[in-house]
Amino acid sequence: MYHTQLSGGDVGPGATVLTLALSLGLLAATPPVRPIEVERTAGTDGTLAVTPPFIDVTVAPGGSAEVAIDVVNGAAHAVDLVIEASGVDVDASGAPHPGEGGDARRWVALPTATLHLEAGETAHVWPVVSVPVSTAVAGYAFAVVARQPSATTGAATIVLVDVSPHSGPGGIGVAVDLAPTGVAGMRATATVTSTGSGQIVSGHMAVRSWLGTTVALIDIEPTAVLDRVPRIIAVDLPRPLVPGPYRNELSMSAFASTSAWLVHPAVAALVLLVPLLLLARARLVRARHRRQP
Repeated sequence: MYHTQLSGGDVGPGATVLTLALSLGLLAATPPVRPIEVERTAGTDGTLAVTPPFIDVTVAPGGSAEVAIDVVNGAAHAVDLVIEASGVDVDASGAPHPGEGGDARRWVALPTATLHLEAGETAHVWPVVSVPVSTAVAGYAFAVVARQPSATTGAATIVLVDVSPHSGPGGIGVAVDLAPTGVAGMRATATVTSTGSGQIVSGHMAVRSWLGTTVALIDIEPTAVLDRVPRIIAVDLPRPLVPGPYRNELSMSAFASTSAWLVHPAVAALVLLVPLLLLARARLVRARHRRQP
């Protein structure tokens, strides 16, 4: 199971920066950490970024793996940064963010704790994850954060670590719903659950009428799904739906798909009203028969 606390939190200045993987005196073999490489990139957009936003890696207990991230200074001026590994917490929808939860941050070795980047420069960083031999087979996560020394938060990459003797992802389950929001609005909801490992998923939801007409096609950008933490993705449809039955179809990159029917609330109310009207009519007919001589 994903090891974390759900209390949320920011990455503080006192977070551990350079660590070795140590558990019950068993030290995993840690390969050398590559030095940082810095290059000039074209243009600046005024932001600090760490890319990619999500990475997943499979490591056997006692093994190590290297991941590649880029720290991009999109500002028009030089910056001094703190580079650190943090835990990961989740919000109410299951979306991960840097925080205090989890054990995996203690497994990370970084080549430096600080970084200076001129305007428009990108640093290529290769953190090394070393998993202790005694680690239980499950999904774990940590974040690599770049922040200014005076800030408590910054840009980050979330790394999902599948501790398993086997390569490849675990299973994934999906469920969909389509519910009213207000008088005319509708919301399409997908709940994605991963078992055995964390995964990065993407795909789309399609809402179709009973005639097969596509009413809405919603792209789901790549997002991290932590081990056994339901990830809820909700999207308000761009336009109201006329009364009638609709089908919400979900297709994910992890080769999982599902669909569900929904009867528009107006139609559902009519369906419930018809039996009541028929019952009232039957009672009225019986009452008339009783009054006849």
